[in-house]
Amino acid sequence: MIGNYFARLTGSKRNLLALLASSVILTAGCANMSMAPTGTNPFSSPASLSGKIHGGNQPVTGAKVTLWFFGQSKPAVLAATTASDNLGSFSFTKDPVNGNAGDDGTTDTYSCPSDPTNDPLVYVLSQGGNTQNNGNPAQTNSAAAFIAIYGDCKELTASNFVFMSEVTTVATMAAAGQFFNPALDSFTADGTGQQKAIVDNLHNTIALLANSTTGFGVPSTALAANAAGDINPAVTVTATPEPGKINLLANIISACVNGATSSAAGCTSLFSAAAPPIRDTTNLNPPSNFPAAADTLQALYYMFTNPSSSSTANMTTLFGLAGGTGAPYQPSAPQPTDWTVGISYSSTSTCGTSSGGTGAFINSPIDVNIDAQ
Repeated sequence: MIGNYFARLTGSKRNLLALLASSVILTAGCANMSMAPTGTNPFSSPASLSGKIHGGNQPVTGAKVTLWFFGQSKPAVLAATTASDNLGSFSFTKDPVNGNAGDDGTTDTYSCPSDPTNDPLVYVLSQGGNTQNNGNPAQTNSAAAFIAIYGDCKELTASNFVFMSEVTTVATMAAAGQFFNPALDSFTADGTGQQKAIVDNLHNTIALLANSTTGFGVPSTALAANAAGDINPAVTVTATPEPGKINLLANIISACVNGATSSAAGCTSLFSAAAPPIRDTTNLNPPSNFPAAADTLQALYYMFTNPSSSSTANMTTLFGLAGGTGAPYQPSAPQPTDWTVGISYSSTSTCGTSSGGTGAFINSPIDVNIDAQ
């Protein structure tokens, strides 16, 4: 019987603790197991990417919404639009011509790279807008920022939709925070083969934490082995996140999102208590100490990369922002000792004992590649 595996996500590193039920898990003859869904349908005609922005208990209107490629050394906007209706809706249109120079980020039309070997991950960023749904077009909270990942550019279809909420933003930052640059509010990666494997599967990891269609957390997910590449396609692994902790983090940033402006009490308390990461503990090396957070994305990044928030007092202040039983996302966890988010992987399937046997699906702890799979 396979024991439990626990992966804890932070903004800078991953720690995988293999909790082995017995030594039988290392029996010879087991093979790798892929936990990534595969196969998507590219399209060649114009289609829309769509979504909604919802902060706490109400839609966000008038936000600036921009589309980006993941991993560019100098991030550039692919397309831009505004969440203009009273539901916080937005959409982007794909140009059927790849590499169209006219798609320069000033309109809501985007195109994928013309290079057939270049298929970058696409993500969307929302900034500002009226977060109180009071019909005032002049009101904006510049500290309200949401982020979500769509998928690889050339495989996106008209059915791709993201519900941008505090929960999906927390899930995205928990999974992809190691690539986040708070100075730019964007994701960057070095393009190496190892990082590309992780980046390409980020949306699968995020899906274990939150549902991008509903904007709410996910209690657990049954992951079936890939029949095309695994010895035993009947094997399943259950991935169980910490939905209460995800909701807690979402409730904390919603205290800022639901304010009228960035100077609202929920924002000022969040930014003062979300202590910046300690220098040389992240993949970023600023010339001086990190500045105080100025929006909810930066605050989340700080909480994941400095998960103790540098003091018990800061932890208590942040927990106090969550709002208890009246908070928008429930159930919410009690006050934690740190802000990291974990996913537990478990299975009752047997490993098998014969070399190449039909019951075999894992060889050793090194085969549990959480990010890459």
